Parts: sequence; structure tokens; C-alpha cells
Amino acid sequence: MLRYIKLDESNINLVAKNYMDYYNKNEEGCWKLDKAYKRIHQMMTMENSLSYLQYDDDKFTGFLLGYYKKYDDLTSFYIEEIVIMKDFQDKEYGTSLIKKVIKEATENGAKHIELISVNDSHHLHFYEKQGFFKATNLILMGKNID
Repeated sequence: MLRYIKLDESNINLVAKNYMDYYNKNEEGCWKLDKAYKRIHQMMTMENSLSYLQYDDDKFTGFLLGYYKKYDDLTSFYIEEIVIMKDFQDKEYGTSLIKKVIKEATENGAKHIELISVNDSHHLHFYEKQGFFKATNLILMGKNID
């Protein structure tokens, strides 16, 4: 049975370790535990944050980090990170976690959900299956500084 626990000080170490392990093993990351902890802690302590850990019975399946954003005409919920542990991918855990957060965000007045995704067919298929669409009025911009 799926259950959801809000991210807080009591479980941040679990999330930071799993974050580090996931990205280092699956995404060629070079995370260290202290950096992963800091990243997760920043999200957890951000004003208007809402982050959940997901369990299937006693098995940790993944987590979602996000926060509410206020605009002049609406409240949006921004998904900063969603990670489903490798052994649980393609088994509807991500779908369940997204639905849980969308339900709560909607109940709290959000009228829009947004995120930035890796641009590959696996991620695009997952998000499109959840009803997300590619924004055509925005472009992600970046600049390397040394």
C-alpha cells in the first residue's frame, strides 16, 4: 500500500543519501552526501515548499520536491525534483506521486503545475502521459561563468 510522508528534518538524511546514490549510479553524477543534503535542505526550507517521500509498505520508492509560486493572476506549483528509485521505475510509482501532489496543490489553490525536464523520449513520454505539455512561450537560458 502506498503511503506519503512529508519531507522534514527527521527524514532529510534518507532523501539526501538516496538522491546522491541515484544520480551517481544512474545519471553519471558526482554528488557527495554533504552537497546532496544541502540541495534537499534548500528545497525543504524554502517558503511554500511541499515535498513528499513515497513508500510502498516499508520500501522507499522515491520522492518529489516542489514549492508554490505566486503570480499576479494565479498560484502555480513548481516541481523541482521527482526521483523514483531505479527498481521502482515504470511501475506507476511516479504517476501516483505526481497525482498525490497535484491533488494537494489543487486543494491549496494552485491552478498550474510546472517543471523543467530532461529532453529525452523517456521523460517526455512520462510527463505527457501525466497531461503535461511543452511550453511554447518559454525558453530555458543559461550561461557558464568561470
